[in-house]
Amino acid sequence: MNEHADHRHDDRDPDAERIDAAALDWLLLMRLGEPDAADRSRFDAWRAADPRHRRAFDEHREHWNSIDDLKPAFARTDPTTVGTAEQPASVSAWPRPTRGKTENRTGRTVLQRAVKAVALAAACLALAMFAGPELLLKARTDYRTAPGEQAQVELADGSIALLNTDTAISVDFTATGRDIRLLQGEVQFTVAKDPERPFRVAAQGGSATALGTVFATRDDGNGATVTVAEGRVNVTSPGKDNGEPAAKDGSVDLSAGHQVRYLQGQSPGPLRHVDPNFELAWREGFIVIDSQPLEAALAEIDRYWPGRLILMADTDGMDPVSATIPVKSITNGLDAILAVNGLNATHLIQDYIVIH
Repeated sequence: MNEHADHRHDDRDPDAERIDAAALDWLLLMRLGEPDAADRSRFDAWRAADPRHRRAFDEHREHWNSIDDLKPAFARTDPTTVGTAEQPASVSAWPRPTRGKTENRTGRTVLQRAVKAVALAAACLALAMFAGPELLLKARTDYRTAPGEQAQVELADGSIALLNTDTAISVDFTATGRDIRLLQGEVQFTVAKDPERPFRVAAQGGSATALGTVFATRDDGNGATVTVAEGRVNVTSPGKDNGEPAAKDGSVDLSAGHQVRYLQGQSPGPLRHVDPNFELAWREGFIVIDSQPLEAALAEIDRYWPGRLILMADTDGMDPVSATIPVKSITNGLDAILAVNGLNATHLIQDYIVIH
């Protein structure tokens, strides 16, 4: 059962916290888990054993459906059969039961339960929305890392690809060229010299071409960033000129210590002078956050988190975040950032965390 969940406290019923925790655990199992016949039988027995069990479960079920914006994404179903042997639980909405004695709940408990409900519903939506793209990504991928994982791969030409967290690439080497497609994430290449076969890395409609160099490309979903640690790289992205130093064909040359970003459909630029050791600190296992808004800092940490960080707090007025977090100690780093900003974390299943 879920040991991390926040529970309400009812001074008049010493069993209230235990029952509430059990009810939430059963809801999580029936909605997001894979209950078998034995699980459903135990759930039916638990729910029938005490009226307080049914009431606590119904209240959790009610709050699940109180998020009006998410309701259309779910199908209606019969509340008397969902989660039973007759109809196994699925990702569909529970119709609202009659309200119980909710007037005894504190405002904090209502907030906690609303947070849980939003997060659980969001998790279900994510499963539905990303299952298709995930299968497509797998079909196109030659090498891949999971969130929080890094991997070094030696390619057929002797080049080395260092994949950062949650990264996927495809590789197409021919007699005339070496083509890599960055499907998502971030990767550094140490390129083996072969003047007869250009080494190209495509991302977000543009490409970076190198001959004997060390450089990294990051795809952030809207565009790509290329950082050169050694040698020279030519970055091309067709689109309207962004001004100097981009050429009219939408390309720019980078040398060591240079970085450039381009958006899809736009020319690259402008060039930035950077410290590759700082910009590519992930190579040594560190997440570096340099005076970023809290929302952006959490998004960066989320790239390395095995589940999902769900921010449900007003961050206006909070100070920028600066931190260097070892990937192996990411939980400690996250806890420190939340503590400094007076935020709390509610842990759900599968490493989903709601920050509020």
